[in-house]
Amino acid sequence: MHNMSGITKTESTPIEYFRADYKPSSYNISEIFMTFELDESNTVVTTKSIVIPQSTSAGDLVLNGEDIELLQVSVNGKILSPDSYTIDKLALRIN
Repeated sequence: MHNMSGITKTESTPIEYFRADYKPSSYNISEIFMTFELDESNTVVTTKSIVIPQSTSAGDLVLNGEDIELLQVSVNGKILSPDSYTIDKLALRIN
């Protein structure tokens, strides 16, 4: 179970998000480019984004997503080491 802002998730119950749960991001994401590789057993999604912090104290970049198998994270063409980010069942957090 995961509890976020009073919302409980179990393995069979999807999380409900409401507009009131959101706050403005510390980042502008001006462009997103996505590529999908589909086959019968899995899907690989490659995403490239232009992400600009709104201030020097923007904090971690948090990208929501459920049960993602992460293959690689890179910033400005440089592959990040696993200690530069964390991933759990609900989000990727880049330090």
